[in-house]
Amino acid sequence: MTPKLISIVVAIAFCSPGHSEEPNNAIDWFQEEPNKNQETIITKIGNKENIEVSIAKSTLDPNNLNSVGIISTQITGIDARIWKETNEKELFHLLTTLPNLNFYSARTFLKRILISETLPPISHSGLKSGQFYLLAKLDKLIEMGALDEAETTILQVQQFSTELFSRWVRIAFLTGRISKLCKKLKKEPGLSQNLSVRVICLKKLNDWDAAALTLSTASNLELIDRDREKLLVYFLDPTLIPVDELTLNVTKFDEIDFYILILANQIKTKLQTTESKYLYVMFKNSFNTKTKIEAAELLAISKSISGSTLFDIYRNNNINGSTGIWKRMIAIKNLDLTLRRNNEKGVIIALNNAVNEMFFGNLLPLFAAEYSDKLSRYSPKTNREGLNDYFALLFALNGEMPTSWERYQSTNKFIAMAISILRDDKLNSVDIGDALKLVDPSFDSAMVLDNVTKPGLNLHENKTNHSGTLILQALKKSALGVNTPTTDLYTSLLLFLEAKKKVLVKSILIEYLIYFSRVRE
Repeated sequence: MTPKLISIVVAIAFCSPGHSEEPNNAIDWFQEEPNKNQETIITKIGNKENIEVSIAKSTLDPNNLNSVGIISTQITGIDARIWKETNEKELFHLLTTLPNLNFYSARTFLKRILISETLPPISHSGLKSGQFYLLAKLDKLIEMGALDEAETTILQVQQFSTELFSRWVRIAFLTGRISKLCKKLKKEPGLSQNLSVRVICLKKLNDWDAAALTLSTASNLELIDRDREKLLVYFLDPTLIPVDELTLNVTKFDEIDFYILILANQIKTKLQTTESKYLYVMFKNSFNTKTKIEAAELLAISKSISGSTLFDIYRNNNINGSTGIWKRMIAIKNLDLTLRRNNEKGVIIALNNAVNEMFFGNLLPLFAAEYSDKLSRYSPKTNREGLNDYFALLFALNGEMPTSWERYQSTNKFIAMAISILRDDKLNSVDIGDALKLVDPSFDSAMVLDNVTKPGLNLHENKTNHSGTLILQALKKSALGVNTPTTDLYTSLLLFLEAKKKVLVKSILIEYLIYFSRVRE
């Protein structure tokens, strides 16, 4: 901001009718007199300002927040004691270093863990004691774009540390729901020294004068970089800076920049991103159908939104093209039409096309979850010339073969193996090795087993055998999805078996085999 512009901002602040006695410093503006009435700004981002949480909040130990979650383990199916014998700092490290997971089954399982109300891990001494796991969990939910879940989780906390509050800042500026955050900061200004947050919150609480003075003081002391400064001036008064002069420091870009650009309706012009946390806002606020669907697809893949939400968007929007997302939308609309008409021949043709389009969009597991029940009324027929497999692969991906398909035998070796894995109640290391060898004929499971059972060697990256630790190690080893080296994938699946996660092993193996059924044959 130029000195002239700073002067204008400060002059406006000092000349405004609401200006009162000058404070001792800019920060004092934030702490208003107890009897001073504040009117909140009506304009909000999105459809709601406050999330209505339908799930009852748990009674929390104020000194240990690591058990905070939003759904009981009885519902998610996660062992409540999963972290009981794991140190919270070790758990923090394992979660924060966990890369993006490319198996849909793995992402689904991880999210179930993150939203579960588990017993807390072993406490670690230090300033973050009792919150290491909660911090890592919030970071991972934000990364996944699961902002509603992250917000619902953090709003259960009554006493905030600066570390926890910084996570709330990230969540609030992404969702646009900042009123509660700003009121909390007004009551406890020590929770954040972020001047940008202070400026925005002061205006949000209708104290424009204090916001302008805080910004001008920070600018004079060179405490805010020029790009952020312009954005904040625009936020305070859009008439002071033309929108086309707003620039970004891409290396320092964060949720606050994003918040202001959304308000300025400049996000698509100024920033191109596929990060789930930003796609969430585009999905919620975009009026452009193509942008909304593209965001919804990536969010559904990352488990930020449900697959059903994505398919409802396909169904409820008009087709405006013939490639990419529009081909997928056409395929879904055609399949829905033939299912309503109960035209078996039409269903088979439409299903063939839909499976192909969903596969190319990396959406096949979501498609299986959405349509398996609707397709289960059709039985296998001998005259379909391989088209039965389109039904069978979806049933396998969904984890259940309908009664009329229980004896179905596919001629595709990958699909046949996937169905065999699904039916196998006694899945073991040999079965896993056979399935992987089908994809990678050079793979020798016996050699891998021999290496990991030699004295001094172990499957595990540390000496603990706790199920939660094993699961995170296994998720990391298989993070590349279908591109995971066969030996790493095999080791990962053995770790899952040791942690008694046989259903997850089956889901990952089936996802792996179905993928290669599409690319190999």
